[in-house]
Amino acid sequence: MKAAVFAPLHIHEAADAPEFQREAHAFCQAVGIQDAVHLFDNKLGYTGRLGQVRAWLDAKPADALDTLVFVCHGWKTGLQFGVQTATAAKLAESVKRCATPALTVLLYACTTGSDNDGNDGNDTDAGPGGEGGMADALRDAFLKAGVRATVYAHATRGHCTRNPYVRRFDPAEVAGGNWVVEPHSELWNKWVHRLADDHAFRFRFPFMTAGELEFELRGMPGDVA
Repeated sequence: MKAAVFAPLHIHEAADAPEFQREAHAFCQAVGIQDAVHLFDNKLGYTGRLGQVRAWLDAKPADALDTLVFVCHGWKTGLQFGVQTATAAKLAESVKRCATPALTVLLYACTTGSDNDGNDGNDTDAGPGGEGGMADALRDAFLKAGVRATVYAHATRGHCTRNPYVRRFDPAEVAGGNWVVEPHSELWNKWVHRLADDHAFRFRFPFMTAGELEFELRGMPGDVA
């Protein structure tokens, strides 16, 4: 794996920047790579933060990255490091210079996998969703730039790595993303508990096939209430 991981530097917007940093470093440990964490200066304005991230990416050689990770605050139309749905193409310009043709993008950030229809009540509905939101915009921008990016993102507010409401925005799809595990489906309780109890699993699951993930969850002992 060739990864770059980004987290906020300062306890500035909330008192959880240290948690973001810990989880960013834990990702590197869990997937067995040399620490690749960059701390963006969240005391800068959004343009400055995005410029800082883009400068790091622009300094990378071609084919240097197959995994891009952001552990930070997020919302339906943006991420704490400065990108928004309207500026997704700017990030994609930098990513295409250094990414392999197939890229995994992990957004350990609140609500970036939800839609932008003004209705929070449908964010956990069954089936595909998230059309028009931040993760959807990134997937589309990367594709337009020639990078087949698979984007994982949380559809609700919650802990940056334990949140079970995770959608996968596949480059083969044209609208929204599908649940990694459908809420309240047969495997839902096991999925929720595995994320809560197994720190390394939170970082490994995006690199499993659907079959591997199902096999691992079904192998958990007993029915988890």
